[in-house]
Amino acid sequence: MSDQLIIRLLESTLTGASELDWDLYDSVGRSVASDTSSLQSLNEVVANHSVSYTVTVIVPAESLLLTSTSIPSRQMRQIKQALPFMVEELIADDIENVHIAIPDNFSVTSPKIDVAVVEHQLLINWLDQLHSCAITASQIVVDSLCLPYQENSIALLLDDDRVMVRSGAYAGMVIQAEDFKWFFASVLQQHEHADDVLLRPNIVLMHSSEEPESLTEITEYIQTECSDYELKAIGYQESVTDILANSAAHQTIPPLNLLQGGYAIKFGNSSASQSWSLAASVAAISGVVYLVFALASGWYFDNKAVQLDADAVNLYKEIFPNERRVVSPKKQMQNHLQRTSTTTGSNFLPLLSETAGQLSNANNAALTVEQMRYESGRGDLQFQVQSKSLDQLDQLKQSLAQSGLEVDINSATEQDDRVMGRLVIRSL
Repeated sequence: MSDQLIIRLLESTLTGASELDWDLYDSVGRSVASDTSSLQSLNEVVANHSVSYTVTVIVPAESLLLTSTSIPSRQMRQIKQALPFMVEELIADDIENVHIAIPDNFSVTSPKIDVAVVEHQLLINWLDQLHSCAITASQIVVDSLCLPYQENSIALLLDDDRVMVRSGAYAGMVIQAEDFKWFFASVLQQHEHADDVLLRPNIVLMHSSEEPESLTEITEYIQTECSDYELKAIGYQESVTDILANSAAHQTIPPLNLLQGGYAIKFGNSSASQSWSLAASVAAISGVVYLVFALASGWYFDNKAVQLDADAVNLYKEIFPNERRVVSPKKQMQNHLQRTSTTTGSNFLPLLSETAGQLSNANNAALTVEQMRYESGRGDLQFQVQSKSLDQLDQLKQSLAQSGLEVDINSATEQDDRVMGRLVIRSL
């Protein structure tokens, strides 16, 4: 085995002058060196410690979409054919503009498929900038999926004003620290009711040697609002990059590598200490690979437009052989899938954001949120709140309605000097 260089992108934008954190591990997984260097000087710096190494690049979760979709078939060919249909409903961009990656291994018993969706333009720019500096990545992985993780747990890693969350082998996200209390409740709810089985995950809260300002506030929130959960706090002496790199270098779960299909790289990285002729050959091969990929991509999508209708009909008939009439494969397939699976509502975040804004209004300072629940099938966001009076509850309803939401008060009961109300909120 060769050495392993792990590079972390701090931002989605990458240029030769970008400052990157990096860690180098030897062939048996021991840390050799770590530092921060510009991309254009990285090979020269790392050459002082190693002459041959593979490269793994960690990118921020904000630069792509991590989600899951349901496909009845377990055949890889049918999964790859159906994925564009399903992912198209989850993104705002055209499906031709994005690259879809899936784990190498997935459950044969669950219809869910974890996916990562990234723009072609962004992924090509990363590879182009790396190639221009004589670096070839064998893996590109997401930072939130590099957190140390154990089954039936939720891992949190504080990174300044970011909170990286990993709630599954291939499920992760980033929450801004100031919005943590609003979004984390939904993460817990989705984790608890996964596969219709009530689970109570452990919460592992991690931070680096440079404790962020949000550590105390988030710790107190979890201890107070999530008292039924087991909380384990871990403070590392290493930096956030060192934590992620060490986990990426030693994790037992196969990574979700973005470099799949036409982006897959079969060879490792060569250091700058090699001869100029070899470096020129590598650069030439990289240029040819990029050109071939660009031409192949154009040819593929041109032909895909012609073959799409026929492929969709054939796939639909394979999955649903008893269906005699096929008018619109896409719509008919979606109708079948909606009966057997539950997908994440696309209006959840706008509903939660607008509601949170109204609840944080000074006029609603005395309101207390007791419970929150999102019904993805109906697109309803349900809140149970305590207020000082029925008038205050009605004022909240009116303010939400003025912001463009449909609001119903399902119930309102007086308890001592407080009023307990249940609101159902949905988009108009």
